[in-house]
Amino acid sequence: MELENIVANTVYIKAKRSGADGDKGRSRKWKTLLAFPHISNCLYLKNCLDLSYDFIVEQQPIGKRLFRLFCRSNNFISDVVDFVDSICFVFFISRTHLRCAFLTNVKRLGWKSTAGFSQTCGKRFHQLGNIDDNSVLNALEESNDAYPDKELFRSILKILEDFLRNSPFSEFLNSVYFNRYLQWKWLEKTPVTK
Repeated sequence: MELENIVANTVYIKAKRSGADGDKGRSRKWKTLLAFPHISNCLYLKNCLDLSYDFIVEQQPIGKRLFRLFCRSNNFISDVVDFVDSICFVFFISRTHLRCAFLTNVKRLGWKSTAGFSQTCGKRFHQLGNIDDNSVLNALEESNDAYPDKELFRSILKILEDFLRNSPFSEFLNSVYFNRYLQWKWLEKTPVTK
């Protein structure tokens, strides 16, 4: 009886290993195939890849995500990115909800009113160039029933994006986040053989 019990338990344990957990060997192989290499193995890719803002941030999803993570590490740049997101949000909503949506996003960013937005925008973003926030705010304030034109936001968006293309992007190219991007690119170039 004990021998049968031992044999049954042994068979049960072996069967359990060969089931879903039996893929452990295969998972280990994939894990090693998909592991990031040391950054020193990837630095040569700097010479091979297009290092422009348009390619890395606008065309590469992983580049955009890593650039966003980099921007989140700096409070000022994070505010700029949040503001760009709120303006981009305006372009995706219907004209009837535009005023309400923009005011909601302004409040979400920590400004109590459009007047507070105007003062804070001037203080926070003065180094970005001439953001004509007064024209945007005046149009929003005057449009009780009318809806502001989305073109009002395009000039602000262009100024903010031009800012992100310059010093924040050049800082990104010298950061750990860019090194991670190079590791992703190295992994992309690695042939899948198994």
